[in-house]
Amino acid sequence: MRTKPANTVLIADNHLESREELRLLLQLDAEMEIVAETDNGAEAIQLSAALNPRIALIDLELRDMGGMQAARRIKSEHPGMTIVIQAESADVRLFFEALKAGAQGYLLKSLHPASRHEYLRSILIEGATLSREIGYQILEPFVAGNPSRNGKVPLTPIETAFVRYLCQGYRNQEIAAAMLLTESAVKIVLKDILFKLKLKNRLQLVRYAYETGIYSTDATPNGDL
Repeated sequence: MRTKPANTVLIADNHLESREELRLLLQLDAEMEIVAETDNGAEAIQLSAALNPRIALIDLELRDMGGMQAARRIKSEHPGMTIVIQAESADVRLFFEALKAGAQGYLLKSLHPASRHEYLRSILIEGATLSREIGYQILEPFVAGNPSRNGKVPLTPIETAFVRYLCQGYRNQEIAAAMLLTESAVKIVLKDILFKLKLKNRLQLVRYAYETGIYSTDATPNGDL
């Protein structure tokens, strides 16, 4: 007789592709079972009450309301339920807002599938709230030699590695393979960096990297100059 998985999961995501990715990922774990999927907050609230899943994965933007709003409502009605907010960007402010809304975790959609799965299990088993990527964002200003100390806009270690690969002529597919990201995640990282640095394209980013010392011919993607 097959034992019922201990970790039942509700997925609330506005994007069909994201729901399909999560479904394929979680189906590989015998200890997790998706009990319902939806694209809107109102239905997520109703399904939470009807099915009482152990974990609710809620997208930051749902079809009818913000994910934070749905999370607050679900948490107020089901205090014991584990809620994880899903988002595109490693924004520390959103991470803390998610915690205030009652979430136990903040899952980056840009993570490699294996890392997403590892993070979800760490939340359920160890009660972890921080992913490495969010941790880097929080700790970066306190790390010795941070660029913000000499007038440059600070980049996270992941963003710095990305820029260095870019300066070496890596294409999106090659960067994705080197950093264990999906190609769509690579595009998101590039977009975030350009927005942060107020640049328009890859060429300007490469020029910025040379001018500010982020990259030199002696640089390694994950190491120091």
